[in-house]
Amino acid sequence: ESGRLRSEERRRLRDEARAEVRRLREECAAVLEEQVAKSRQVERSHKALEAENAELRSRTETLQADLDRAASAAVSAAAAAQAAQAAQAAAAKQQQQQQQQQQ
Repeated sequence: ESGRLRSEERRRLRDEARAEVRRLREECAAVLEEQVAKSRQVERSHKALEAENAELRSRTETLQADLDRAASAAVSAAAAAQAAQAAQAAAAKQQQQQQQQQQ
């Protein structure tokens, strides 16, 4: 009878061990599935950030080009204003000389 009890005890322990192994496998599978889902979410977020970064870089380049054009136009306008002022000064000087000659 003690042999039969030991056999039943071994069977019970083996069944418990199998159940524990099954539980641990399921737990591992659930953790792995959760980690894969998190990894995919991180990957999606990373791709979205890369796309946003590319868009911002493109907008920055466009704004820089606009700024460069505006600066060039401002320089051209300043040069034109300076030339107009010089022409006006020359015309005033010429008019003054003509008036002096007429007197």
